[in-house]
Amino acid sequence: MPINQKQAQEIIEKEYGISSSYFLDISRLEPHKNVDNLIKANIITRQKYNISQKLVIVGNKVFGYERILALAQHSPYSNDIYFIDYVKSEHLNALYSAAEAFIYPSLNEGFGLPLVEAMASGTPIVTSNITAIP
Repeated sequence: MPINQKQAQEIIEKEYGISSSYFLDISRLEPHKNVDNLIKANIITRQKYNISQKLVIVGNKVFGYERILALAQHSPYSNDIYFIDYVKSEHLNALYSAAEAFIYPSLNEGFGLPLVEAMASGTPIVTSNITAIP
């Protein structure tokens, strides 16, 4: 259930130190989740449209995560990219509700539970159009 965005932002700032507007991705850091292209798209979008939203990526580090972290570290916006390994379940709704949008660029999904969670939080979604996602 959606909570007030201002209230959600206060929770996220207190718990995770993220104090301004952000786009959210929740997925494991592995190649088929397409997080590397999300970071590249973030760079292009910030440069082309002069947006200032941070990028918050929540997920476990698994196979291939080093490349994703290196890409983020070399981004001209590296200070605005946050990696969170784990979010307490009681903070999950606030994390979604505080986000400007949930971005899910996965290349292969069996179901895509984070999409349902984002919808339940009232958060706009930007996603790929493949496998189970449509």
